Formats: sequence, structure tokens, C-alpha cells
Amino acid sequence: MSEGTALPYPVKELLTAARLEVAAELRSDGREGTKVSLSAGRRKARADGRHEYVFGCRKWSDALDGKPALIRPSRSTGPWSPAEVARMPEGKVRVGTEADLGAAPAYAQVREDDAAAWRVLAERRSVGQPNHPVRPAGAGWTVGQGSRMPRLP
Repeated sequence: MSEGTALPYPVKELLTAARLEVAAELRSDGREGTKVSLSAGRRKARADGRHEYVFGCRKWSDALDGKPALIRPSRSTGPWSPAEVARMPEGKVRVGTEADLGAAPAYAQVREDDAAAWRVLAERRSVGQPNHPVRPAGAGWTVGQGSRMPRLP
């Protein structure tokens, strides 16, 4: 979608709601979800604003396998950062993230990213374009606009 082209109603509102949901998730404490504690981190690589770490992990949660994740230093009250997390042999966990946790982060926490789907939606600028799978009418229902009831002749 070119700059200056107005988005059809209610796509703008839906994208705003998606961005706000992502921001809220990154600032939440994550109490309701599963968290995994990581320790003895070491940065293995750094390139193009991405950092790769290897941590020790005593008790991994299978609930995190293959799911988008968030990471932040333990005891931090700052925002979480998106991360790719993969279990390795011998109680190790590989973490890839844009967050700079330092060269040897002592402790970190990982949890599931409940806003990953919202993040993808917020990044899509093509919503509302012809042949796009998101229908503006259905998006309107999500934000309380319009009616789901079909019109009868």
C-alpha cells in the first residue's frame, strides 16, 4: 500500500488495536503464562542487530516448544523482547534476539509470546487490498462495528 493512501474502514482501527495489544504484552509481567528461568548465559554471536546466546536451563517447559517467545533479564521490570528459543542437548537453550543482554547474562526469563499473531497483523500493510485474506467487513465485527447477521431479501 502506498504512503498517503487511506486504509478502508475499519482497517486503521484494527491495526491500531493490534499495535496496542503488542505493546501491552511487551510491558506485562507475564504472571498468567509459563516462564522458564535461564542461567549462565554466554553470547555466541552478534550481527546485524541480532544477538545469539546459549543459556543453561534446569527445568524446561514443553509448552514453549516451537512457539514464539519473549525474553528479558531475570528480576527486570522492563519490557520483554521477542526471541527465538530452541532447546539443545544437555540442558542448554539457544536464544536469538534483538535485545542486547550483555556478553555473559547471569540470569534471564523466557515466556510464550501471546501477542505474536497480533504482531504479524500489525506488520501487514497490505490489509484491505484486493485479494487480501482479511476482509474489512469481518475486521469491523472485531472492533464492534456492523452486524454479523446476513441480510435476508
